Amino acid sequence: MPDPIKILMLEDNPFDAELNERALRKNGLKFVINRIETEASYLDALVTFKPDLILSDYNLPNYNGLKALQAAQKLDQEIPFIFVTGAIGEEASVKMLKQGAVDYILKDRLTRLPEAVIRAIEDACQKRSLKASEERYRLLMQSSHYGIWDWNLREDMLYLSPEWKQQLGYKDHELENSFSTFEKLLHPQDKIHVIDTVKSFIANPEDQWNVEFRMLHKTDGYRWINARASYKTDTSGRVVRMLGVHIDVTQRRNSDEKLRQAAQVFSSTIEGVIITDANARILRVNPAFEQITGYTSDQAIGRMPRFLQSDDQDKDNINSIWNTLLSDGYWSGEILNQRADGNSYPALMTISAVRDDSQKTTGYVCLFVDITQSKRTEERLEFLAHHDALTKLPNRLLFKARLNQALQHAIRNRSKVATMFIDLDRFKHINDSMGHNVGDELLQQVSERLIHSIRAEDTLARISGDEFVLMIEHDLSVESITNVLTKIMNTFREPFKLSHHKVLITCSIGVSIFPEDADNADELVRNADAAMYRAKEHGRNTYEYYTPEMTASALEHVFLENALHHALSENQFTQYYQPQFRLDNGLLTGCETLIRWHHPQEGNISPHRFIPLAVQNGTIQEIDFWMFRTACIQGRAWLDQGLPVQHISVNMTGSQIQHKDFAEKINNILLETKFPKENLEIEVTESFVMQRPEVGIYQLQKLYDNGISIAIDDFGTGYSSLSYLKKLPVSKIKLDRSFIKDITEDKDTLAIVCAITDMAKSLGKTIVAEGVETLEQAKQLKELGCEQVQGYYFCHPKDVKKMTDLLRSEHRDESFLSNDFTELARSRIQ
Repeated sequence: MPDPIKILMLEDNPFDAELNERALRKNGLKFVINRIETEASYLDALVTFKPDLILSDYNLPNYNGLKALQAAQKLDQEIPFIFVTGAIGEEASVKMLKQGAVDYILKDRLTRLPEAVIRAIEDACQKRSLKASEERYRLLMQSSHYGIWDWNLREDMLYLSPEWKQQLGYKDHELENSFSTFEKLLHPQDKIHVIDTVKSFIANPEDQWNVEFRMLHKTDGYRWINARASYKTDTSGRVVRMLGVHIDVTQRRNSDEKLRQAAQVFSSTIEGVIITDANARILRVNPAFEQITGYTSDQAIGRMPRFLQSDDQDKDNINSIWNTLLSDGYWSGEILNQRADGNSYPALMTISAVRDDSQKTTGYVCLFVDITQSKRTEERLEFLAHHDALTKLPNRLLFKARLNQALQHAIRNRSKVATMFIDLDRFKHINDSMGHNVGDELLQQVSERLIHSIRAEDTLARISGDEFVLMIEHDLSVESITNVLTKIMNTFREPFKLSHHKVLITCSIGVSIFPEDADNADELVRNADAAMYRAKEHGRNTYEYYTPEMTASALEHVFLENALHHALSENQFTQYYQPQFRLDNGLLTGCETLIRWHHPQEGNISPHRFIPLAVQNGTIQEIDFWMFRTACIQGRAWLDQGLPVQHISVNMTGSQIQHKDFAEKINNILLETKFPKENLEIEVTESFVMQRPEVGIYQLQKLYDNGISIAIDDFGTGYSSLSYLKKLPVSKIKLDRSFIKDITEDKDTLAIVCAITDMAKSLGKTIVAEGVETLEQAKQLKELGCEQVQGYYFCHPKDVKKMTDLLRSEHRDESFLSNDFTELARSRIQ
């Protein structure tokens, strides 16, 4: 490897050039960089700078990387060429590699650059070394002649000529002139035979000593040698000298074997083989040719190979192939051929010219193989690497590459790019309740609808779960973006017809725009995500544009989601109790359980912040049963102390109740904690009742039939049909605090509360008012016939100790109650 490496960098952006150099320095490479920006300076530097390696951007002002690659190849095919560029798309990347680039590095993946440079330089060095070695070997074979040897037996001196040594790959000084050298190089299986023939010849000399044996070549294994020698005798007739030649006959010895092997290979190879004459007329084909093409040898022999070409093959490419053959005598690459049945197929083909001793072309040999299956596998792997397997949409990796490319284009053209983050509303509920197969089918249909609602030039990707991202580059007026958003929202108006279900689902969308909202791809997507969460906070089934406040909201969302998974295991939750009273006599009737979260770093976190998130990510199920079990254990403890616990009310979410084993779990916990079922009250929200989930209602009915009281919480916010109440297993209705707040000031609110109270009474349901904060509200509720109340006017939520104290005071101080409502209310202020 050259030290330092001379790198020619074709890059018009100084910032990107600096990043490239930094990446190389991190690996400790020693290099010299000559950065140029124009075509003229590049062509000059190729000659004057003589680079070891070229780094080039793909898109350059008035020039491009592919032209730069071609210019380098014309000068020196061995100079490694690496593209360092932004996302250029699959087609361009394949094209650059096919044209001879050794690699391409995305500008946001520069950590690969040092490794790619080292590998390219090492490969180039190896290629040059191999080429030089092959050239030396060729020249040696062309100029070789007989090796001379002369053995003086009397003095036991053996002379080996430089040509003799050269035949075995040695230089003159590398081998000692001695019989031991000769003996050492003999093949072990031939040594005894050769030595015996030498001894026999010395003892009984004939006209000539002529033996063939194998000798170890320095770099090329054992070679077959023909050794011939004449002799000289002394006056007594003894052989005192042998003078001979060495001839490398390996080629001749192996020729018959090679011919036999060649015939076997020709017949049995899986590659199609075509042999032609100098005019490219087919002389012979092998069985694999017939199998691949569908043509018999009789149909092929005598014809020109052009009948094998597909009609879709580029004619200019064919001309280029023949021009290369005529000039270089060799061509290799992919070509599109056609079978006898008319079907086209890709083939990997190598064509070599056959030349005689005078270098005149006497014919051509063509080898080819059908690569249809490998191309399909390659395309499939390439597709899977950049696309979502379920929806076939681009994945996060491909989307980011296209977004980065779009941002580069927008920077150059001072245009905009919009990113829309699309998240399905309550998809987790569908996935959990109906199964993942239904969820997958729904995602496929959603992606199909989204594709049909956008333009062909827009990019839609699925980046995870039920999250999709859309990128728009053109026509980014407020009106056009709003039109796209409207089209997307409209695609969700019709139910999705799945295999065994019909599902109606909505989506929430967040929008961020480059360059107003972000200056890079990651931040653009992150801000669109933040806007999407704002859309969910505003009721879902809507869209929001990004504002800085959304980022803070999204960060809080991530923090709460992570913290929720540890809150139960780390005992961060505490249970509080909201006392409930009768309005007619002020007696304590029970309490409602409330949850409080004290985070070790953040302090107290309001239920309004974490309960909706717990419902969304599924942790509410654990929280609900922790609340229920804790309430039962505490209720049992109060009863064991003789304290008057009439009932404990526990809230349960709708998703929890819809589980088929919900009633069974409740009953099991009651048995485990020994808390009486008559002292338990389950609260469900009115929104759950409005949905009328059959499984959930069935579970509530089982509990009601078992003697457990059921209450509807937040009543009035969902405008339930009061007539429907008589069909439900409900014994108590809790008026939402929004009605209580305005009951003394707004006549319409008063009328609604009055109607609800009258209707509930006629159905035999108990009325409980939540959020009572003033004496006037309490008096008004009493006049309307409301039986029970809870709220800050009477009592704030209490922890276990304070609630225990309240129960004890109720137990021992009957005179604490007063018939005077005003006095009673005042006595309850805490």
